[in-house]
Amino acid sequence: NDAQSNLNPIEPIGYQNLINDQVIYARVFENAECYVIIEVILNVNAASDLGIHDAIDICVEDISETVLIEYAQVHEALEADFPGSEVKIYYNINDAHLDLNPIQEDFIIENTNAIALYFRVENSNFCDYIGSVLLNVLAAPVAEDQTIVFCHGTEIILDAGSGYDHYLWSTGATTQSLTIEVPGTYWVEISNGLGCTSSFEFEVSESLDFEITDIEIRDFQVQNSVYIQIDNTDGLIEYSLDGIAYFESAYFTAVQPGIYEVHVRKDNCNIATQTVLVGGFPNYFTPNGDGIHDLWQIKRPGFFENAIIEIYDRYGKLLKTMTTASEGWNGTFNGQLMNPDDYWFIIRFNDRIVKGHFALKL
Repeated sequence: NDAQSNLNPIEPIGYQNLINDQVIYARVFENAECYVIIEVILNVNAASDLGIHDAIDICVEDISETVLIEYAQVHEALEADFPGSEVKIYYNINDAHLDLNPIQEDFIIENTNAIALYFRVENSNFCDYIGSVLLNVLAAPVAEDQTIVFCHGTEIILDAGSGYDHYLWSTGATTQSLTIEVPGTYWVEISNGLGCTSSFEFEVSESLDFEITDIEIRDFQVQNSVYIQIDNTDGLIEYSLDGIAYFESAYFTAVQPGIYEVHVRKDNCNIATQTVLVGGFPNYFTPNGDGIHDLWQIKRPGFFENAIIEIYDRYGKLLKTMTTASEGWNGTFNGQLMNPDDYWFIIRFNDRIVKGHFALKL
């Protein structure tokens, strides 16, 4: 009668039957005028209470207040104990009994010492078992892949780190470290005392040869600079002007005049060298007879044996022509000391022309 009159509907969730094989009725309709009444028999098949299942250890690398659990890891562990059955997992016992809200994907839980979930085992749509399972969240070894470059013709030691109970390399070795001479990809599996395992790879390659392709020198400047270029910049490249102090920058500033043995080191292996000459000049001189800065000459003149130096006043009048073998200009023209002012120079050597200016002060 209730079904015919559409009165007193049963709660769709949480209804408790009165007797086994109880008959209830369902009203199926498209609208108020078009419906059918269906008889439903509630046949209760008592499920066995499995109690607490053996705990499942879950190894995670990042243990914090919340933990991401892989659904497949838990589901596969339970399915292995109930072959041929359908296993569903739930957050609480009520959902397990009513088959509501099953967990079907990776899920996040609060990190506690033991986390309880519930599961339901079915065969041919009959619920055979209801049980609970504890998840023990354990810390897995934290490992990251590494890229290593080593020198040709040498060997290198790959170290998986200390403090683990078990090591297994792709070569079959079971030691903490592995000595190799051949480039390639090597993996290692590590396990800790909790039984958790992680693996990572070493990508090992040989350092490639290279050459210095160009060295750009800006000398006879207030601030001399040297810029070094090579044909292969892959890997760790370091540059030096003396073969002792190395830097990652190929650009050097405030370089004093002189001869330099440029060194370029790659991956702490290969070294290329080239000799360069950096010129310079004093910005001023004081020809006052006190014996200090009385003469003007380019710096390190002995390195520029074939150079010709011409000195001009601000109007372009040639005042002095000299070589680097000369002591330098004493600031006079035709025996007369020139006035304090700026003076210009031109240096000609090895098909190169350098121009600049300096000050005469008293």
